[in-house]
Formats: sequence, structure tokens, C-alpha cells
Amino acid sequence: MEEKGSPTVLSVDFVNTRYAFRGRPRDSIATPAELLGWLRSRPDISGPVGPAPDLPDDVDPEEMATFRALRDAIGGLFRAAAQHSVGAPADVAQLNRTARMAPSTPVLVTRDGGYATVEHSGETGLAAALGAIARDAVHLLGGGSYGDLHACHGPGCVLLFVTTDARRAWCSPACGNRARVARHYRRHRGD
Repeated sequence: MEEKGSPTVLSVDFVNTRYAFRGRPRDSIATPAELLGWLRSRPDISGPVGPAPDLPDDVDPEEMATFRALRDAIGGLFRAAAQHSVGAPADVAQLNRTARMAPSTPVLVTRDGGYATVEHSGETGLAAALGAIARDAVHLLGGGSYGDLHACHGPGCVLLFVTTDARRAWCSPACGNRARVARHYRRHRGD
């Protein structure tokens, strides 16, 4: 559930495909089918024409490794940025290498009664998807919006989110409720 002031950001959503459920790490794109399903569900992958129509029917192990490496690099950079720090040079290099995979052009589209800019790649398929995710992360980190990037303070939550509300500490109302319940339980446990 998206909260007010919490825009959907492609690269943040990509990093958040690795999450925790009841304290155990989970991966919502662990298989080629899950990865392709996630990519097809994202209209912001391919640009103005809708969901990526040119994705292959399968992803080989090397391509899966490339997506995982990109997710790890972006995750490391975002977590460092959320702590007002600079990430590892190796993560920066991985992100830049991947961003160059699919050259793109900004395209103006109408969306939600207004205008939006999307990156349209001359590439298709997985290279275009990787490039779109990497470029989104580059724009977020290099465009000055990284100050709006936060790590959730909910108990056991590992998700990141973007917000302009400096007081917000949780990725979702559910995490906020869990934090309040945990705090209440700690205060009253000794009674």
C-alpha cells in the first residue's frame, strides 16, 4: 500500500523485491518466471508504450546473476544514502556499467492528467529492463532526491521508501502499526 507522499520509484521497488517476512529473508524475483512477471508488471520499464512487450520467455542463469548483482549494488548504494553516507565504489561501478547497457532518450508522455518523462530505450528485452532500472537509480542518487530515500524503522523490516515527509519513519501503515504495538508491548511487558 502506497502512503501519501510516497511515490512509486522503479529502482526502489526493484531493491524491495528482497524483503523480510516474520524475520526471514524473502526474494520475490528468485526465479526466472518471477523476474519476468515483475518486469512485465512495470509500465515504467519500457517507456511510453506500456508493459515491456519484447521480454523473452525465459531468463538464463547469467542474466539472473546480472539482475541480482544490480539489485545488490543499488541496495548497497540506497542503504548508504539513507544513512547519509556514500556507498562502496564497487557498487557505483556496477550501477554505471549496467546503466550503459541500454542507451536511452527521454520521452514526454501524458500520465494522470499531466506530463511525465520516461526513458525510452532503443534496446529491447532484458538489456532495456536492466538499463531502465539502473538509470532510475542513477537519477535518484545523482539528482539530489537521495535525501528523500529512507530505510524503514519497522521491526524486522528491510524495505526502503522515498518520501518528502521528514517525520515519516515507516514504509507502510502496517510497519508503523507493528512498531507501535512492539513499543507498547515493551513498555507493559514488565507489569
